[in-house]
Amino acid sequence: MSNSGTKSTKNAFEKHLSEIIQRELIDLYGGSEYKSIMQTMIKISGRKEEKIITNYELFAELSEGVFGRLAESKNLSFVRLEMDKIGKSNIQQRVPSKKRSMRILIADDEPDILSLYKTFLEAKGKEIIVTTDGRKCVETYKINNNSNQLEKYFDIVLLDQKMPFMTGLQAAIESLKINSRQKIIFVSGHLEKYY
Repeated sequence: MSNSGTKSTKNAFEKHLSEIIQRELIDLYGGSEYKSIMQTMIKISGRKEEKIITNYELFAELSEGVFGRLAESKNLSFVRLEMDKIGKSNIQQRVPSKKRSMRILIADDEPDILSLYKTFLEAKGKEIIVTTDGRKCVETYKINNNSNQLEKYFDIVLLDQKMPFMTGLQAAIESLKINSRQKIIFVSGHLEKYY
């Protein structure tokens, strides 16, 4: 392949990458917050916005600087998922190896809500396990956390509060007895007080 053909492929990839990064950040944070994030990245790196959004390695490094450990779940996994759609043969830059996908356990007694969570989060590259009540959630949690294999642990547990057999708060307490460092998020229309 000629040098101009390689340069053309690289330019097309960089243009596509910049579109992916811009679109994902704007979708996640909005236009004004996108500008603020870019200004921070420009200050940190001393590079222009165009250089940041056309170089995945630089963007990943700066994302970790801006968002800390949340960079993977907030930005990088979404961008990488879109990059995979481009195709590995078109990627000219070295992309850091993929970490395992985020594993999320969700408990909610409404099937439509569970389906919505599952569909949306799986489209974002997350591994989702759903349960329909608090007791099943704790049983699933025990099964997956009794293993010494890191890939069996959940990164996040999403809990509805009002469920049959065991409330979200009760399920959270039981889960924290197994793993006191577990991240738990309550997502409920029935929270009567702050827990």
